[in-house]
Amino acid sequence: MVEFQMIKFFDDSIIDYISEQTNTYSTLTTGSSVNTFPHEVKAFIVIELLMGGVRMPSFEDYWSSQSRYSIVADPVNTRTAERTLILISRQTTKNNDVQMIGV
Repeated sequence: MVEFQMIKFFDDSIIDYISEQTNTYSTLTTGSSVNTFPHEVKAFIVIELLMGGVRMPSFEDYWSSQSRYSIVADPVNTRTAERTLILISRQTTKNNDVQMIGV
């Protein structure tokens, strides 16, 4: 898939770190890990980059039947994308304290 060529800008150690921190954050906030894997983080980053190039009024519009953007919508369903967005974009961990940050 050509879109995944973009991910080459991200070192595997960064992708692994994001995956680990996402799982840590979900465990700290919900009591269980979402078990996010590095390949899911890579897919999410590509989707975010593509969404940045084609703006829609709302996040859900990429999956809507009226405005579906298949390059974004086909690889992942809206629920998975939304969950991953929340867990990856809005978390940092410092000394086992969870801090919310703005996107």
